[in-house]
Amino acid sequence: MPTNTAGGMGQVYHQNMVHYLAKTITYADDGKTVVVGYLPAGAVVLPGISGIAVNVVFNGGSTNTCDVGIIGATTKFSSALALGTLGWIESDVLTESAGSRLDETALSTVVATVVSTANASTGSATVIIAYVVPRD
Repeated sequence: MPTNTAGGMGQVYHQNMVHYLAKTITYADDGKTVVVGYLPAGAVVLPGISGIAVNVVFNGGSTNTCDVGIIGATTKFSSALALGTLGWIESDVLTESAGSRLDETALSTVVATVVSTANASTGSATVIIAYVVPRD
């Protein structure tokens, strides 16, 4: 049974379907690296339906961004996504990185790093990484 924890196999459903990881980040996570979840070995990240949904605008001045990647490559899926605008945020970096398989032999820990200014008082977003696990 998948446990979605480190040391496990990541989330893999027994049916053929799109899987996803989702984690809320806030302005209080400024400077922190937040674990979004775990991708199983061989997962293929899907562009277009992976990104960040900004629910409450981050108001920390000119630097309200988020990097999304994996441990060891923290900008693999996105670099400096702007969190100062309400709505769905996707980046070219995510599109370029997605669609390629991850390391076939290892579980990957997905992380998000929030960069805001110390005077931010609002901001909430959901990081979403959609993926499939090939059955070959």
